[in-house]
Amino acid sequence: MGTNMPAKQLCPLIKQRVLTAFLFIFFFLEAAAWPQSTATMPTHQANHFRGSGVGSSAADSDPAPAPQPWSQGQPWSQGQPWWQGRIVKEIAFDGVPADRLQSLARNLPQEIGAPLDREKVARSLRELYASGLFDSIQADALREDDGVRLVFRGAPRQFIGTVNVTGAKGATINAQLQAASRLNPGTRFSETRLNAAIERMRQTLADNGFNEPDIKYTLDKHPVEQLVDIAFTVTSGVQTRVGDVKVAGDPGMTMDQFRRAAHLRAGSKVDH
Repeated sequence: MGTNMPAKQLCPLIKQRVLTAFLFIFFFLEAAAWPQSTATMPTHQANHFRGSGVGSSAADSDPAPAPQPWSQGQPWSQGQPWWQGRIVKEIAFDGVPADRLQSLARNLPQEIGAPLDREKVARSLRELYASGLFDSIQADALREDDGVRLVFRGAPRQFIGTVNVTGAKGATINAQLQAASRLNPGTRFSETRLNAAIERMRQTLADNGFNEPDIKYTLDKHPVEQLVDIAFTVTSGVQTRVGDVKVAGDPGMTMDQFRRAAHLRAGSKVDH
């Protein structure tokens, strides 16, 4: 460009070159931005849904990865957070017959068709345990299609059914032993209570002069009713007899009179 060009010719030329440069920059920036807006967004959206477990976008040709398997039988206390909010498709019971829980099951805080809620499951556990039908209980969440199958699983509590005592010597000893056992029908059964009952029965036999009895029992369990029938068979053994009797001081009577009054005649059987 010559330095002697008149100003009226120089101005249009400057404007033309500035406009050309501006258009070049505009088209360059637009071309750089266009691929990012059309390709990146759908891919990002599809990955988001796939990662959340909802599903994959139709715009994404890659198959969605299979969901992580849920641990079969894993206790609720070890449950994974992403179970929260899944729809409960079924509620089942294991350990106690379902027909014994029908009225209670219909009113549990955690309902079928509702989202799985940790607090509602905890309240359901407390209500089931408070029914007295379980010795222990836990909740297991298992995968059921796109929802949850909730299983309340526990050890059933057992109750005493009938109690019979046979074999002991004496017209009323068997009745005494049954009363001494304190195993009342309808109350909770446990091995600890059973062992304590046997010790009380032994003491009752000792009070009646049978110091070496043999006490055996059989348990007849009825799982559906959660009842245990107990049958004791007692072999009393040899009954103690009165031997020598001594009295210190002055009883005011002869020894024979004292023996007769105290029912401690030599050779007589010791009873309660």
